[in-house]
Amino acid sequence: MSRLVLPSELSREALEEIVSRLQGLLYLDLGHDGREFWNPGKDWSGWDVCQAIQETLQRHGLVPGEEQDCTPPGTVHPAASTADLVAWAESQGLSPEDLDDEIHDQAGVIASNLNNQGLSAQIEFLVSQFGGAETQKLLTEMVSDKAPQGRTP
Repeated sequence: MSRLVLPSELSREALEEIVSRLQGLLYLDLGHDGREFWNPGKDWSGWDVCQAIQETLQRHGLVPGEEQDCTPPGTVHPAASTADLVAWAESQGLSPEDLDDEIHDQAGVIASNLNNQGLSAQIEFLVSQFGGAETQKLLTEMVSDKAPQGRTP
């Protein structure tokens, strides 16, 4: 049984042929005068189109002959859990310090996105992190700090 060809292995010519065939199946129509034209509203049968797509893919080796793994040979399979990722990272010699900058960068992106969502999202986040009572204390302190000197809200 031959190996399933991956799309990345196809030549430009093969890709153009496949796309052209699919485009024609879906949109190339024939007028009453026998003239071909592109018709975005072309009426077509799902079964007929699927059959033609399968035949096109078959010609290029893109249809599996039998059940097989979909991960290309030599590709690292995704980890099943956080524990798997930790074990793999440790086996590659990574330490917590190696991730420090990445964690800071990603946390900054998360904070920026959260801040852009407004006061409601910010307070919801604080409540999820610290609870309602602690968030109320924090907000009260902020209001107090923001009040003009000599006045309290």
